[in-house]
Amino acid sequence: MYGNSDTPLSMQLVWALYDHIPETVQASAEPLYYWYQSKRADQRHVPPTRTARRREDAPDHVLTVVVDALRPDHVPSVGMPFDTAIAPSTWTFPSVTSMHTGVYPSEHGASAHTRPDAEEYAMPRQVDDRPTLPAEMEAAGYDTYGGFAFVVPFTALRGWYQTHRLYGNDLAENLFSDYVSWRGGRDRTFGYLHLGDLHQPIRIPDEYLEARDVDTRVFDEVEMCVEFDGCESCRRIQRERFAEYRAALDYVEDQLDRLLSVVGDDTLVVVVGDHGEGQGEHYERANRITDSRPNGGSGYRGNVGHGGTPFDVVARVPVGVSDPEDSNADTLLPEGGWPSLVDLAPTILEETVGDSRLTDEATGRPWQSEIPADRTAVCEAARFGVERKAAYRGDSKVIRSEADDVTYTARVEQSEPGEEFRTIPVREREELLASLPDNWEDFDVTRSVSPAVERRLEKLGYR
Repeated sequence: MYGNSDTPLSMQLVWALYDHIPETVQASAEPLYYWYQSKRADQRHVPPTRTARRREDAPDHVLTVVVDALRPDHVPSVGMPFDTAIAPSTWTFPSVTSMHTGVYPSEHGASAHTRPDAEEYAMPRQVDDRPTLPAEMEAAGYDTYGGFAFVVPFTALRGWYQTHRLYGNDLAENLFSDYVSWRGGRDRTFGYLHLGDLHQPIRIPDEYLEARDVDTRVFDEVEMCVEFDGCESCRRIQRERFAEYRAALDYVEDQLDRLLSVVGDDTLVVVVGDHGEGQGEHYERANRITDSRPNGGSGYRGNVGHGGTPFDVVARVPVGVSDPEDSNADTLLPEGGWPSLVDLAPTILEETVGDSRLTDEATGRPWQSEIPADRTAVCEAARFGVERKAAYRGDSKVIRSEADDVTYTARVEQSEPGEEFRTIPVREREELLASLPDNWEDFDVTRSVSPAVERRLEKLGYR
């Protein structure tokens, strides 16, 4: 039976029949499904059993905008200071869970690998045993809202907010408009908006594609290779995907500018990626590691897309802060050693609540204090194929696939995205490898998803 234990029998029966109706009818039924799931998530929400004291100088409104698949070399131009940080994972589910709990995927367990011979969708189980950022904010008197452009982040975070809104790969302008409407008349709010405009398949207004001279015919006319290997067909697709990606960022920048003009005067706004996006960089190295991606969707083998090997374009993301107290924005960006997105929740809580259970239990640390220079930041929990992990410290990085017995070493700079693959001193290499979490298999996995979710996941490439 489709669904899970908290899905009413009537809805289980509906989705059991879903595969037997025409595709056009399936598509028209999806908005109802998203509305239903949003309301179910609201009903699942459990208010905190305690209260927290809000800081006297805390902002009245806090908003986190996650731009899915945001590359570290594509920093949004939206009039706020930016830096970069290491994502906890190369795909959404484990990464946003870490951003909400302050711990790595190997600590919270919300990850799953899709094997090359898999016939089912492997989806992680939602974390239910850790304090979360929205719960801590709610305990301090903030009304909480989660808006999700597509199903994957919603599946990771449903029930954690008081109000949820799930969409079927909708545009940023619609998420922003609904958030502003919800926020009207509320004294204190914490919002989380997860955009999907840069995630394949990209669907933005034609004017942005035309401005970048994107030839979308290539995606239909040129046959994709099984893996990116530098051939002319791959290069043609790569050029147009890059142009399409840049056009999508143009659109997101325009929408962010409009949003900030409405809420920026009294809102602490954080803009961040959940992971980056590969466009074929280092494909020779990528193709030495077992990957399970089919063509299309989130990408294909050879470091196109995300969810695979944690090369820097996938493992590192921009993070920006706009504060109503302008002098405070720079102080909220990380300084010192390598920052990680496990730091995001502790940083927001330090600015709003101060002491919290989440901060006490978190691996992450608030960015209001300088990060130690010898800190190691980890990216792990691959989606496609075997597990791969990366560790950053100082100017060194390692990438490791235990199953393939492959190790890459590189030099990296915090101020400049990218890595230079080269030999590093043996001691540095061994110390970085020893710092990697010692779990290389699936964590806690569920394989039961509804047909509507399965349909959407397939379009997004999450097979």
